[in-house]
Amino acid sequence: MPDVLKAQLTREQLQSLCDLYNTIDRILDDVGETFDINMSALQELRCMSWELRNIFNLRPQKNKENPINPSPWLKQVLPDDPRAWYQSEK
Repeated sequence: MPDVLKAQLTREQLQSLCDLYNTIDRILDDVGETFDINMSALQELRCMSWELRNIFNLRPQKNKENPINPSPWLKQVLPDDPRAWYQSEK
């Protein structure tokens, strides 16, 4: 059985998740009906994705060639993932 990760979320964080779901659902409905998407909808998704990233403290992956740098082009990982990048204190 895989490890079960649990996070305590505040009501505000849960509301953010609900808002994200509703935004995704609305935008997908619009795209499905019009076969088009507007730039403000994409901007809204970008803002909400950053909020979600902050709620769960998602981390960029370490750069494989130079682990002291992040690889922002790769998918984000959970904060306890060994590939997670953290800025080291100098």
